[in-house]
Amino acid sequence: MLRDALIQWLQEDRVLAGELTPTQEGRSAWVGIYPLKLNRQGTHSLLRRHGLVVLPGADVHVYRISTFEIADSLRETYFSEQDMENKQSFIVLGDDALFEKLKDLGISPEILDSPARVDYPL
Repeated sequence: MLRDALIQWLQEDRVLAGELTPTQEGRSAWVGIYPLKLNRQGTHSLLRRHGLVVLPGADVHVYRISTFEIADSLRETYFSEQDMENKQSFIVLGDDALFEKLKDLGISPEILDSPARVDYPL
């Protein structure tokens, strides 16, 4: 099942990505899903900035969902965060919360794959 395969991919500390529908012609829109490790420096401060806390010893998967658009002319070149438009970032705790947030954002899990397979620009 697709959901189980995507969760396994993320639990192997791999990124998922997909192309979205841009808001304007001449742009590309993207989603990236990044697994966050609770034992990495900076993860807990990132969670606090988003108003979240994970208690020590808790067994929960944490994900960052990032959406953005870039001009098509920049897609094959170097671009910086200042070049990204309609940029959003969300932190979710748990697999169910991940899929619920994707649903809220109107993002179908079927578009998600390895960044290399979808030409994710990051």
